[in-house]
Amino acid sequence: MAVQAMRPARLGVGVTRRSQPGNRGMTTMELAVGLLTASLLAAILAWGVSLVISYTRCADTATAAARYAAIGDDRKVEQVRQSAPAGASVQVFDRGNTVEAVVTVDEWFGVIGPIHLVGTATQLKEPR
Repeated sequence: MAVQAMRPARLGVGVTRRSQPGNRGMTTMELAVGLLTASLLAAILAWGVSLVISYTRCADTATAAARYAAIGDDRKVEQVRQSAPAGASVQVFDRGNTVEAVVTVDEWFGVIGPIHLVGTATQLKEPR
């Protein structure tokens, strides 16, 4: 039995091959870099979705403000201003026979920004 133990084993029969000495830990590093990249891409994607949602809220607020200003309901226009997205600026302009509402907000992603989002709407005035 001692003679068989000293004999080198043939490749493929219970012997595992070790990787090259310079490649130790490469799988761990690749996994770490891959997870970091995937996390960063997911965060940027989530921020992009939040930008689309913020823009949609600005456009909806501008539409409502223009609609209420066109029928002359100043109380509702003030309610729309109060329900605007946080940090948004709501401006209503009288342009003769039309009313224009502009809602602006700045969005940030950490140190990236500001991204300036603008929602506008124009509405014909209702006859009185």
